[in-house]
Amino acid sequence: MAKRYSSYGSYLTNVKVNNLTTYISDKNFVQLSERIDTNNKQPETLYVSPQSTVSNIIDPLTTITILSKPVDASGGGPVPAFSSTIQLPANSSIPNGTVKTIVNTCEITQSNPIYIYSKNMETNLGGFNGNFNCYVVPAAYDTLELCWISNQQLWFAKRYGFGGHFTNINI
Repeated sequence: MAKRYSSYGSYLTNVKVNNLTTYISDKNFVQLSERIDTNNKQPETLYVSPQSTVSNIIDPLTTITILSKPVDASGGGPVPAFSSTIQLPANSSIPNGTVKTIVNTCEITQSNPIYIYSKNMETNLGGFNGNFNCYVVPAAYDTLELCWISNQQLWFAKRYGFGGHFTNINI
């Protein structure tokens, strides 16, 4: 015998609950739990190297990365001038919709710029919006917010600091 409902609204509620239960109980539950685990990771702190080299690789699966100023090993003098290029991977192993926030806490001057480099080696395109492979950090406390779009294999820039810009560089 068919189940009776007191109103059409209660019927629709029952249908929605049954569809949601089926949706979550299937393979999507595994994807959902993986996304929750990914988002619960602790923030990553990278210390910008005083050497003018390509250094440090940002973990694309950590939600927040904080770029911190170099620590002077001698402990007494000023921090030397530095230029740093930090790599952000862009490849098919990153889950669709991964959100990445990079916060810079270092002072930026002409003698100590910071660049975030990302190039997808699988598509040979720039990792940022498909056209650019480098983000030039404009100032201290700049925030770069990105979202990974897997069908286009690129980081989409959701928000970035005033004066920050994207460009292409060779490393």
